[in-house]
Amino acid sequence: MAASAFTPSFLSCVPSASAAWESNLQAPRNVVLPTQLCRFRLSPFTALPQHFHRISTPLAARSTSSTPSSPADLEELIKSRNSENSVVIYSKTWCPYCLRVKSLFKEVRVKPYVVELDELG
Repeated sequence: MAASAFTPSFLSCVPSASAAWESNLQAPRNVVLPTQLCRFRLSPFTALPQHFHRISTPLAARSTSSTPSSPADLEELIKSRNSENSVVIYSKTWCPYCLRVKSLFKEVRVKPYVVELDELG
C-alpha cells in the first residue's frame, strides 16, 4: 500500500527507507506513521477534512492503565484505540519525526490520541 493512501491530501510525503516494508503492511487509515510524514506543506487556504476538526480524548485520559497480558490482548487494545479515535499516533518521546508530526497536528488544532511507546510497560 502506498504511503499516499495513509496521508490526507494536505500533506505531502517524500519516500522513506521504510517504504519497502510499508507496502507489505495494511495499517488502518486513521493511523499516522511518523516515517510516512517527512515533509509538510500547509497553506492557509487548505481545506481540512471534516474529521480533522474533531476534538478527541484529553491528554490526561490517554495513558493505558496496564500492559496487556498476551499478544491477542495487545492486538485487541490496538484495534480498539484505532477504531475509537480519528487520529492515532504511535510515537517515541525522543523521535524527531514523531515530534514534528505531533507539532503539525497541534498547529492545525487536532488533538490526536498519542501512544508513547517508550513510556509503556
